[in-house]
Amino acid sequence: MLVTNLWNCARNSNRAAFFHWLARHRLSCLAVCCCSAVLFADGSYLWGALLWTALLICLAVSSRPVAFVCLALSLLCGGLHSLRLRELDRQRQFIADGVLMQFRAKITDAPRLYERSWQCQATILESHPLQDAAKKILLTGTGKAPALGQEIAVQGRWEPIAGPRNRGEFHRANNLRRMGIVAECFASKWQATSTPVSHFWQITEKARNGFRNAITQGITDDSDEAKVVLAMVMGQQPPYQDPLVDSFR
Repeated sequence: MLVTNLWNCARNSNRAAFFHWLARHRLSCLAVCCCSAVLFADGSYLWGALLWTALLICLAVSSRPVAFVCLALSLLCGGLHSLRLRELDRQRQFIADGVLMQFRAKITDAPRLYERSWQCQATILESHPLQDAAKKILLTGTGKAPALGQEIAVQGRWEPIAGPRNRGEFHRANNLRRMGIVAECFASKWQATSTPVSHFWQITEKARNGFRNAITQGITDDSDEAKVVLAMVMGQQPPYQDPLVDSFR
């Protein structure tokens, strides 16, 4: 009897502490519920459903009004994310077979410079012959790279982003799809428009360059250490022909 009483007391104490923690961290539980719903809508059905259901059950036992609010907001977040993914899938269908486009875009990501090429993200301002075929694309080209925040007129072929070639490869297409990018384009021709680069983008680029110099301070720019740091921290990959890349394939 003594052991049973001690066990019941410990269990009740832990249960009370758990519900007290839930009562003090309702916003955190709400955020996790919304993230779980988005995770489920994104395709991670098992983990999203398990986490979402477990939190809702715990909140329902603690406070039903709070659980109802969490349920409503998480369903709203999951539904909005699902609608966004459907729109991206519709955009992908437009360019499923590739299409030659003339378009005007704004550079929204600092171009990554390689040995003979550059790559960056761009927001589409207008496009022909297809309108609204994509809102954002991954833009690649050779020669001088455009500046961050610059508006350019481009001619090139839009292609859907390819998926992994084997099961162990990183799913680059899904990762870019979550960022709103479903197409990539090699700029066969491009030229800057008359719109100047805004001061905001110039300040952003200056801050990015300052951070790049800070994390590689004391390291030679062309050393393997600097390449690894820039790749891990800023996503600035070394050229494909670099011998360092062979170690990570």
